[in-house]
Amino acid sequence: MQRFAALILILLLVLPLSVVASEDGIQWASEVLEVSSERASNGVPGQYAAARALGRPSVLSDYGDTPCAWSPRKANRSGSEFLVLGFARPQRVQQILVHENFNPGAVSRIILVDSDGASHTVYENSKFAAAETGRVLQVPIERTAYLVKSLRLELNISEAPGYNQIDAVGIADNTDPYSVEVLLADNLELIEEPQNLGPLINSPAEEISPVISPDGSMLYFVRQNHPGNTVQTAQNIWYAEMRNGEVIGEAKNIGPPLNHNGNSALTSITPDGQSILIINKYRPNGTITNGVSIARRDTSGWLWPDGLKIRNFYNQSRFAEFSLSNSGQAIIMSVQREESIGGKDLFVTFKQEDGKWSVPESLGPNVNSAEHESGPFLASDDRTLYFATSGRPGYGSADMFVSRRIGDSWTEWTEPRNLGPQLNTRGWDNYYTLPASGEYVYFVSNRKSGLGGNDIYRARLPEALRPTPVVLVSGQVLNARDSLPLATSISYTSLTAGKRIGEANSAAADGSYSIILPSGDLYGFSASKEGFLPVSENLDLRGLTQYEEVERDLFLVPIESGATIVINNLYFDTGEFGLQKESFVELRQLVQLMISNPQMTVQITGHTDNVGTPENNQGLSESRAKAVRQFLITQGIAAGRLFSSGLGERAPIAPNSTEEGRRRNRRVEFKVLEK
Repeated sequence: MQRFAALILILLLVLPLSVVASEDGIQWASEVLEVSSERASNGVPGQYAAARALGRPSVLSDYGDTPCAWSPRKANRSGSEFLVLGFARPQRVQQILVHENFNPGAVSRIILVDSDGASHTVYENSKFAAAETGRVLQVPIERTAYLVKSLRLELNISEAPGYNQIDAVGIADNTDPYSVEVLLADNLELIEEPQNLGPLINSPAEEISPVISPDGSMLYFVRQNHPGNTVQTAQNIWYAEMRNGEVIGEAKNIGPPLNHNGNSALTSITPDGQSILIINKYRPNGTITNGVSIARRDTSGWLWPDGLKIRNFYNQSRFAEFSLSNSGQAIIMSVQREESIGGKDLFVTFKQEDGKWSVPESLGPNVNSAEHESGPFLASDDRTLYFATSGRPGYGSADMFVSRRIGDSWTEWTEPRNLGPQLNTRGWDNYYTLPASGEYVYFVSNRKSGLGGNDIYRARLPEALRPTPVVLVSGQVLNARDSLPLATSISYTSLTAGKRIGEANSAAADGSYSIILPSGDLYGFSASKEGFLPVSENLDLRGLTQYEEVERDLFLVPIESGATIVINNLYFDTGEFGLQKESFVELRQLVQLMISNPQMTVQITGHTDNVGTPENNQGLSESRAKAVRQFLITQGIAAGRLFSSGLGERAPIAPNSTEEGRRRNRRVEFKVLEK
């Protein structure tokens, strides 16, 4: 059975061979040309390999042994080892930098190779003096008259006991001093001192893996070695209510079927609060195996989870973590696979039309390293990623970093930045989680202020470290006839791209729903249920600059003769009747409604405000209704089932004295004649 990760991990940075890594005038090696040997790493390809010496340093100089550095195969033996590295851009050199992060002092010779292939010995050392901690060996030389394209580094490994490690090799056309530094995120000085959540959450047992609901009202977490667990030594899911960031009442064990005799952990909850992602694959026969599942809630509580079917899913590690996007369409996972750079890497899988999930795809070398990447959390904007690694210069055994997705790609990310010493300690810090507002971060740390073992902390984040703004849309789905709640599906789409972004469900008990819409797009969202006309709304978030919460109740109209809805997501140019592409999403939904109800006939009626002459408004309303009718016909709906007309400005539903009133009056209605 899979255990949930509660380890102290060590992690790294690896750059693609074709990338030139420069920093303060330093060009770091970008290609391995030859190597004498490489240390094996317990069946984890890539760790301690020669390629680990490429790019910038992966750890601070005093952090010692790391699989993110090149290490020869043998330790404590006589003889020499060598590494030949290439540089993407031949250049003149005044200084060579060698990051000897572990057992330093064995470098015996450095040979530069120029662009014509000639070799130049620039450093020889026979007086070895091993240092106690790692160092950056800086070798100043007379500025070369030639362009350096590669470098041969030789080690006399008998002079430095134990495994020797080289984390990075660089050349520079200057003699400036250099030390390894942590690449920090901006505005870290604005982070407030983290606060322990106190005895209502933390205990002498281990508390890990917090998950805050997007609206901030519930905190889920894992307890291990707690007397309230189903089995004390197992990991169980607990939860507590939150109000304005404060814990309300005692935490409670979530109980069966989510908790059982093995390890359980909730890793994500959807904005509607109706579905959760949970570790382990729960089988229909009541058994549990490695994997991940989705559990859904009805009026009686949480149901038996459904194991997700992820194509070609496997994990070579005992541990795994998962983060479900708020849209429900992507999962970022920390697992070890054949294509991992080293240890557990971050991968992404996408939900397919058939309900299965795609083959996991690596997030790429800008995020992953030869160390373990763990604790991924994809924020509400579906773009900002927080995760833990020791594969980059940091302050402790596992530091938290932030990276942002570039464009629409899931394999191109900004260079991760460390969240700083206020949040990262010399110990273990992991499992970040944020509400949709991004105002506070909840995380796990084993700092001295804890109540025992790993505890859960909270800190207020400055704007620069928060995800991009989103809108939390919530409300109820109700029957328009009697205002009774309806349990149904809600989908939301990008009207500009014409594609579905995500889906949610309204609760059976009260019809409540919640969805999250990221900034930068025009969205439509709609509720649909068999036997009802679909209802839609829209939000234009292309100018959104800060987090907002919006309430929108959705009233579904039962399908019957005379039932009428407004086609809300229709877009025309001012004074024109040609349909803009943003209209097509909702119109295709009406096409599906007509296909599902083959006997239905409808009246499509256009309306305007009172701006302009009555004659022009009458003609415009008729033309817009005809445009909608014609679109449905082009999608295969028989013309005899569709009728259109226009009433101009004669049937307002709001005063024309305000812009909001005029906007409501400019509409196209869809009325059922026969069902």
